[in-house]
Amino acid sequence: MMFLRDMGTLRDMINALPGRFSFRHRTRNTVQKQAETSDDSGFSSSSQISLPTAPITKFQKFKLSFRRKKNKKKNNEAYEQTEPELLSYSVLTDEELTAEIIELKTLSDELGARSKDGYGPVFNIATKEIEKRLTPQIVALMLEKFFAPSFRLPSGINNPSKECFAIATMQALIACPPFIDFVKNGLSYLGNEKPSDRFLKIHHAVRSLVAKIQAGWSLIYCTELLDLLGFARKTEECAESFYRALYDAYLYKAFASPKEIKHWKCLHCGHVKVMEDNHARLQLAPIKGKDATTNIKMMVQYKRGQEKLELRCTQCDQMRVGTLFTTCVLSNIMMISADLLRKTTLFADFEDTVDMRYLEETPGTSEWIRGGVVHFEVTRLTKGHYVAAINKGRQLYLMNDGKSGSLVRDLKVVSDGHGDPRFAIYWRKNWETWNNGAGLNEGFEDASE
Repeated sequence: MMFLRDMGTLRDMINALPGRFSFRHRTRNTVQKQAETSDDSGFSSSSQISLPTAPITKFQKFKLSFRRKKNKKKNNEAYEQTEPELLSYSVLTDEELTAEIIELKTLSDELGARSKDGYGPVFNIATKEIEKRLTPQIVALMLEKFFAPSFRLPSGINNPSKECFAIATMQALIACPPFIDFVKNGLSYLGNEKPSDRFLKIHHAVRSLVAKIQAGWSLIYCTELLDLLGFARKTEECAESFYRALYDAYLYKAFASPKEIKHWKCLHCGHVKVMEDNHARLQLAPIKGKDATTNIKMMVQYKRGQEKLELRCTQCDQMRVGTLFTTCVLSNIMMISADLLRKTTLFADFEDTVDMRYLEETPGTSEWIRGGVVHFEVTRLTKGHYVAAINKGRQLYLMNDGKSGSLVRDLKVVSDGHGDPRFAIYWRKNWETWNNGAGLNEGFEDASE
């Protein structure tokens, strides 16, 4: 792998940004020693030291303001149109890669501290340069060896502009172990299939995002992933649309779409018609339960004979109302939407765990654990904000853009402060031993008569 030997240009670029901190020059030997004395978490003690946060005096504020004004034009001219100069390259060993990772994390943390002063051309170029240096080999080593301390709160994902819909969705996905396994071992899921260039780029972007969250970085973005999926972010976007775009381009390689087998029975003559939907959209049923709530258990009951649909009965040779009896074929990850409830007064109550054995076609146990729920709050007539509530162990955390996770009691607390749930992502409890239903037929089929 080819990599920059000297990070001086990038370090100088970050030091040119306005901010109260100065980054001390650290030689490769210094970083190498830190890598050799790092703890079991993969971080050296110095890499975890927080940046100084002591208050500054009025005179220091005046000097800082004067320096910003003086250097603003010069900084923009120096870095707005040009990339940092590439110096020399070399093939790095695992020890040197570890040192590079520690160096990049330190640079990223310094850049994250300076982001409080706002985004600009220099900041954006420095961020992109750090992303470029996170090569597949470095990301692979991060996923294998670098973990944040267990007591650290879940890392947020920074939102430069109109990216909350993707941030909340990714946080909900990252809370699901089968998704993490696919991210770490995605190419093995493909077998002999040769992946496309687009798939490999998306795979690397997702792996880089997960690696930084796993390692506890303070400056994390999903902008590259959004660009690869074609989201312009000029207007408010839909989180469920992002999930489906990510599924169509990436997730489908490991997780088959829910397949519904529907048995429609004519209430007039008793004729049965069988239909299959290989790309079903699972949705909570608009059925009022206790305290005006509806949940997945009620959705299962609804699909097992309570749902009614008007179709043309071939036996009666006219339109008739009939009951639907539905079974499903599910993969290791399941997304359930609350979209049908948006125009009702019902509240979506996504359970911590659900039993889907009465709905799933495959015999045996079907226990599912909630990974995360995406909430949407309307802030203006045409604008809003997405957050996620994720399960980590026995705790529930609110994930709001770049903020670290904050403990919450239950989903009702999140809904009261951040809007109603829009969808939830669940993962199969025994996913490691279950053989998923890949290779399903495509489209909607009529298998009746």
